[in-house]
Amino acid sequence: MKNMGVRSRLASAIHRSHKKKASSVLALCLLAATSACKDECRVDSTGHCVVADLETFPVESRGDAADDAVVLVGDSKSWIAGTDKQFGLLVYEMSGAQAHALAVGRLNNIDAIELDSGFLVAATNRTKVSIDLFRIDPDNDTVELATRIPLDMEDPYGLCMAWLDGTATIFAGDKPGRIERWTVDTDYQAVLVDELSFRSQTEGCVVDGPRNTLYVGEETVGIWAIKLDGSSRGLIDRTGRGRLVADVEGLDIYRSDTTDYLVASSQGDNSFVIYELPGGEALVKFRIGSDPEGAIDGVSDTDGVAVSSAAIGEFPRGVMVVQDGYDSGESNRQNFKIVDWRKIESLLE
Repeated sequence: MKNMGVRSRLASAIHRSHKKKASSVLALCLLAATSACKDECRVDSTGHCVVADLETFPVESRGDAADDAVVLVGDSKSWIAGTDKQFGLLVYEMSGAQAHALAVGRLNNIDAIELDSGFLVAATNRTKVSIDLFRIDPDNDTVELATRIPLDMEDPYGLCMAWLDGTATIFAGDKPGRIERWTVDTDYQAVLVDELSFRSQTEGCVVDGPRNTLYVGEETVGIWAIKLDGSSRGLIDRTGRGRLVADVEGLDIYRSDTTDYLVASSQGDNSFVIYELPGGEALVKFRIGSDPEGAIDGVSDTDGVAVSSAAIGEFPRGVMVVQDGYDSGESNRQNFKIVDWRKIESLLE
């Protein structure tokens, strides 16, 4: 673990990076139609576009590295835990500054459940072929690897977790299309309960505990809604129907006072779709583009998506955090973008 606590230097570095982004993006757009150009926030086939408010410090590794994230809301401080699938676990402050980094292997997808103190965080580890369990407590500034659950899988990939009937439950997917359900007790003893099968690769998933439903993104097919009592299983949306463009990637649920929303990443056209729950009606599709001054670039080729409805500092209605597959900063390393949920909320009105 390394602590990146010299915040003034980090803030200065991020500020210098942001200042250079505007000229970098402009130069690229003058030369060719690159991914930097398509980040411009303009109305296109998705119909809507919002701008990110903040972005994290770049991940440790170059190339295709950043993947998934989860928002950890503490009493006095909140963090974003993200994965670098060439390095391990990264933890960010809500300002975007890096707070901790653990080189534990090729972590892919990540999720968390709240404990009496801090969070139990789970991530698939493709190096160790395991589910890695971490104890993370933003209020006490602690991050530690608690244990590993060995998996009999070809390539562990997607993951989501929740409290179900008072038991910590983890769903971990294998690249060929198998998802295992595990329960974990307070001593980190894990039991394999059952498994689900799909015809092709899955990754993003999220558990709707109150409705006892698992939502799974089968990347080239669509989004499945699966009742965990086995009573029903069906697609709420398919790729190729104007909303989802393969691959279907990150999934998460935003819980408001009146309505719950399923948020999905449509990687093939760099956009996001929001569905009303429990019916699964598609409400809006949008992109995250660069701001007019180019201080924060737009989002493309997104993998993971995380949302939280908790009031966090300057975000009274919560946030949406997404992985950006192409960051136009001078490091050319991927990062995560942070969007004020009120911007998304305005699209739903």
